[in-house]
Amino acid sequence: NPSRSAMHQLQRRLTYPFVFLLTSSLAGFFVFTASARGSYGRSDDYTLVVDAANKSGFLREAYFYSGRVFPSMLSDFVYARATSVSHLVWLRLLGVMMLSVGAALIAYTSFVLTARQVNKMRFLFSLIIGLVLFALPVSTNVATWAILSLPLAGFPFAIYGGYLVATTQRANMHWKMPVAFAFLLVSTFSYQHFVMLALLPVTFAICTSWVENRNYPFSKMVLTVLGCGASLLVNYVFLKIVESESTSRTFSSSLTESTRWFLVEFAPRSINLFLNDTMANRWISAGILLLALSIPVFVSRRFMLVSGTVILSWFISAVVVIPTENWASYRLLFPSQVILWCGVVFEWFLLAMHKGIRPRPMFIGLLSVVLVIGLAVSGSNAWRFFAQPNRIDWKSLNCELESRNPDHPINALVATDAIEARSSIISYDEVGVIGSSVEWTLSNMYLLTPFAEARRVLDHPVPPVFPKWASVGQEGNWIGFPQNECGANP
Repeated sequence: NPSRSAMHQLQRRLTYPFVFLLTSSLAGFFVFTASARGSYGRSDDYTLVVDAANKSGFLREAYFYSGRVFPSMLSDFVYARATSVSHLVWLRLLGVMMLSVGAALIAYTSFVLTARQVNKMRFLFSLIIGLVLFALPVSTNVATWAILSLPLAGFPFAIYGGYLVATTQRANMHWKMPVAFAFLLVSTFSYQHFVMLALLPVTFAICTSWVENRNYPFSKMVLTVLGCGASLLVNYVFLKIVESESTSRTFSSSLTESTRWFLVEFAPRSINLFLNDTMANRWISAGILLLALSIPVFVSRRFMLVSGTVILSWFISAVVVIPTENWASYRLLFPSQVILWCGVVFEWFLLAMHKGIRPRPMFIGLLSVVLVIGLAVSGSNAWRFFAQPNRIDWKSLNCELESRNPDHPINALVATDAIEARSSIISYDEVGVIGSSVEWTLSNMYLLTPFAEARRVLDHPVPPVFPKWASVGQEGNWIGFPQNECGANP
């Protein structure tokens, strides 16, 4: 029966994407639910809540003039309901869901491109490649930042755009390439740098073709790079048309200075497998990378080109940050770190299939243990260095203000020293950084408290904010915020 056969084939084609999405979602929420829950925000998150509470449309304009048109279009609908800090949990969970969709697409891409292999083997390894995403330091950072929930949509759009290029044949090129470029445009206009993630599926396709057929379709990488470059150019032209200030920050540093920063700061951080950015961790990560790329080459010289392709894709996705402001934030690190380490794991997947390794129970158990440990460490880091310090900060600020009379005069609010955060790691304006240590963030945090509302009713002005060093020796009512939850045990 042709109709029954077609239905059976459709069912099989839909089963694996559904299983990958379900598994990735369960894993994502298992790893990050604890850190996503709770009443807290991170720096820009408080701006989001103030904007939603006042219905000012500030973020909508900020996104638009930053070239992130799609988050701008959706911000009034998605962010408008986050009128208190406790509502941010839903945006963080939305961000985790975006990560899960991206992880599922990575797994499905790997599964489709290795269709000549045994189903059980490729399903297992494809699933592992997708779940590696949650174990990376950049994901730990992303999953705890509510304001990134909408721009993060650029991640799955880029992966799917790359998937379309990776699976393009001469017969379907006339429709697949325009659709792929449309996905790249959506990704770019969600968050510019995420579009480079389109290189990951293409890397999978090139490496698979070389290992299985001795065919190296480099043209697919060229097409992807051209597509990413064209979409970034369209975005830049848009910013010029709307006269955005963002264009003034492009190439704001000399090429020599930017190149030095890229080699000394950005590239090592992109490789680093650890959240703490120390020289020791950088060297350990570089050593692991060198071994992971070298061992397959010693096993089979065919993998020399595979390792080279992974490094090339990582380099292309990383080097596009040179025109930016020389700031190695997790948002800029995200594409290159995901491409590098997912590409490395995929290379080992190809090696296992090339050597005919079968998924024996001991082998599966070892892989599962390593992956679970990585996911557990990632979830713990998200809680210890992002969620917990900021939860304590928000609670400490509220209970400090609750103990005061709103009718008494206030000279100033005192920003917390960064080293006072309840985190053993504080680095690069992100890890362990709390809102009250940033002056403009502290102002927004204050505005969201019942104490501020009580003073507004009494027609008292919003007090200014000063750094802690400026409060030394001052007289009057200067309010600081010790990170002790008013004496409670955090």
